[in-house]
Amino acid sequence: MFLRWLQLSPACPSCGIRFTRGERGYWLGAYFVNLMAIETAFTAMFVAWLWWTWPTPPWDAMEYGLALVMIVGPLVIYPFSHTFFFAIDLLFRPPAPEDFEAPHEASRTVRRHAG
Repeated sequence: MFLRWLQLSPACPSCGIRFTRGERGYWLGAYFVNLMAIETAFTAMFVAWLWWTWPTPPWDAMEYGLALVMIVGPLVIYPFSHTFFFAIDLLFRPPAPEDFEAPHEASRTVRRHAG
């Protein structure tokens, strides 16, 4: 419940396009973008911290500080990485009419009659 802010909207509020395109494993692209962004941030922070504090870098502070970045960072940037991956996907595969349709799922209380 404390990660409720992390939940993504199912569709764009202005145009109605669904943020997932219905393929299995679609979230893997967002995961990959998230992983690459955090690894890049970690490397940049590590190099900058070393350069700033060089002849006597505080190794313990670097270890704990960068570990915190690697734990909290992916949670903070996940919505942005998901949206960025969706934008990349739209560049390679423009939206189709079915991307704007609401998903049709039968209610659990409605019985279907074979006939």
